[in-house]
Amino acid sequence: MANAGQNTNGSQFFITFVATPNLDGLNPDGSAKNCASPGVSCHAVFGKVIEGMDVVNGITARDPGTATMPGDAIKTITISEAAPTPTPVIDAKRTLVLYGVNSNDDGLSTIDPATAEVTFIGPLGTQYMVATSMAVRPSDLAIFAVAANELVTIDPCTGIATTVLSNLPAAGSGGSIAFSPDGRLFAAEFVLMEIDLSTGEQTVLGEIDSIAGPGLRIAAADFDPITGALYGVDLTLAPPQRLVRIDTATGQVIESFALSEDIGLIGSIVFNAEGQLMGSGFGGPKGNILFDIDRTKGFVSNIRPVTLGLNVSLAPQGMGYALC
Repeated sequence: MANAGQNTNGSQFFITFVATPNLDGLNPDGSAKNCASPGVSCHAVFGKVIEGMDVVNGITARDPGTATMPGDAIKTITISEAAPTPTPVIDAKRTLVLYGVNSNDDGLSTIDPATAEVTFIGPLGTQYMVATSMAVRPSDLAIFAVAANELVTIDPCTGIATTVLSNLPAAGSGGSIAFSPDGRLFAAEFVLMEIDLSTGEQTVLGEIDSIAGPGLRIAAADFDPITGALYGVDLTLAPPQRLVRIDTATGQVIESFALSEDIGLIGSIVFNAEGQLMGSGFGGPKGNILFDIDRTKGFVSNIRPVTLGLNVSLAPQGMGYALC
């Protein structure tokens, strides 16, 4: 929506063909801009084209700063309000449960964050193998996971999975998936991409370029629900493993911290509702573990060994808070 400063939104809007994060009301690190300051660009994003791109592409491209001829005239615009999507009612009195998946048992488990005890719920299904990442959608607490090249949803009560998107390319399966606080699904490994759940379209936002050096491969990621910033941990057995903060517009690493402990291979990271970051690791000197991470320094604390229940054989490779 075009404007000339704070509180001046009118009826003029732009359809952009490329990402324009400089027009958003957020800084690259996810913090809010001071939109009241003169010259600060803050624009409301209120929709996207979901059909009729042939019409959009048919409009003559024109730079108003250099054009000598008038552009195409749009004589009629009809705006209609779509029926609102019902918002699921989530009982605030019920305590969210920490769930996890891993590639050894290919099933869903619950995890006690205090004791690190893992309890197996059930397999995802015989057709879903190698479950390596997981994310929970904030709006309805739906569990999503990547199993091989399938994006699936998982019933939190039974563990049964249902395919959402099939035949994800390697870049789409990613090292990890994560939902932003506003419900957008991101995948991160060597590149950062956004996955449109309604169309299956995958948009590469940029290579994950690290200020800490080349060769960064993200194997675990989650969004801080308080600040909206995206964090990830790299996949390496050689300490120190790194916690990084990633610009969701470009994939650029804008902050990097060496973890203070050798956690082995990172399994997953997850924020709770209060913004506390927890991770899981395996294959290192401390075995299968859960641990807390200070997101501002990379300091690892409260390391507790994972107690594996029946049918569980590995620390979680994907975690998220949801409800049965």
